Amino acid sequence: LREQKIIFNVRSINEVDKGYNVFNNSIYECSEIVKNAFNPDESLDFSVIRLKKKVFGRKPLVMRTKGMISSSDQVFMIGHPLGLPLVSTSNALVNDTANPHFFKATLDSFQGNSGSPVFNSKTFEVEGILVNGQDDFLEDSSKGCYRNQVYDQGTVEAPSILGESVSRISEILPL
Repeated sequence: LREQKIIFNVRSINEVDKGYNVFNNSIYECSEIVKNAFNPDESLDFSVIRLKKKVFGRKPLVMRTKGMISSSDQVFMIGHPLGLPLVSTSNALVNDTANPHFFKATLDSFQGNSGSPVFNSKTFEVEGILVNGQDDFLEDSSKGCYRNQVYDQGTVEAPSILGESVSRISEILPL
């Protein structure tokens, strides 16, 4: 993780033939791993890192600090799945809040979305980070190809039973 770079402003508007144009002041390095946790039974999979330099020109995200998300709430997520520029997914339903460590939501996510912030659609607070989910692609034998998994959202009263696991931010904030 220490060799990884954290880069802001990777957006499709900055795309060039062999990657993305970004300014050097948008590139950050990790100086230390403060805490990491991996417990698949509790859907915990995260690292808290310290950067080598202070981040300028960015406001910190607002995190939920008390209470828990409700099964009647909707969420959205932003991230960089499959190495793509910034992508968002919206209108996901929270469909399982029984576990104290994580909740499930019908987020359409892909490999590379792990660690992406998941926001409450009403409050815009970070509710958690995406940690794992269902298969990204499903075989369509009638067309001889694979299609991306899209959740049947169901309804607020009866959402789909499938979902992506989101570690509650309350599990990470104390660290």
